[in-house]
Amino acid sequence: MHMFEQKVRAYIKEMNLIAQGDHLLLACSGGVDSVALLHFLHRYKDIMGIQLSVVHVDHMLRGDVSFEDLEFVGATCEKLDLPFYGRSINIPAILEAHGGNSQAVCRRERYAYFGEVMDSIGANIVVTAHHADDQLESVVMALTKGASTKSLAGIHPIRSFKDGQIIRPLLSVTKVEVREYLQMNQLKWREDSSNEQDDYLRNRFRHHVIPLLKEENPNITTNIQYLSEQLREDEQFLMGLAKARFSDIVTKSAENAFYLEVDVLKREPVA
Repeated sequence: MHMFEQKVRAYIKEMNLIAQGDHLLLACSGGVDSVALLHFLHRYKDIMGIQLSVVHVDHMLRGDVSFEDLEFVGATCEKLDLPFYGRSINIPAILEAHGGNSQAVCRRERYAYFGEVMDSIGANIVVTAHHADDQLESVVMALTKGASTKSLAGIHPIRSFKDGQIIRPLLSVTKVEVREYLQMNQLKWREDSSNEQDDYLRNRFRHHVIPLLKEENPNITTNIQYLSEQLREDEQFLMGLAKARFSDIVTKSAENAFYLEVDVLKREPVA
């Protein structure tokens, strides 16, 4: 078993991301990360006892090239005999009519479609291909924005979505390990030219800030992953304590009215 597969399987088990009988809907862009995850899940779906379907959204931002991404993912799924669901969503038209941040609009429309497909096929989990380098970028970006403990926890391996969950099984592996896995298996993927542009904040960090950090410490990706996990556990523990103390500090005095014991609250630790 390749080291990539060992690490991903161990992380899935450690975080309890997948259980036998789950129906996974993998969000696959056709890029290196999601294609690696697609082939990994296809290889192990019978061993894990899961159903696997694949979804792709063409945001229509790169003309024929982005539609070719959709066709590539569809053709890959056909070869692997996996159910495929794809849709082209006219993001430029939505932005022209309603305005907004293009990345936020893309994400909103993309996840709305994921939810639609999830409901129609009875899937209970959406899977995305965020990896350890994405985690590093998220944490460093959070630091520059005025970070809280919650934001420094970065990308969560699992969170609620509709009546199910979103999971990220690749958070334990780096971009280099993902690419090596594909190259070792002689697998093809699509390159998104927009990833090379500095128009987006994440790309600027990816191209200019992260390489400097890795020069100073080649293990920074692993260190940040450990930090994120520790902060996430701390946040969960503190939230549990807060919930336990809530009833001593706040009481409901009417249908839409609450009474706050200010003096009691002041004596509580800031955390």
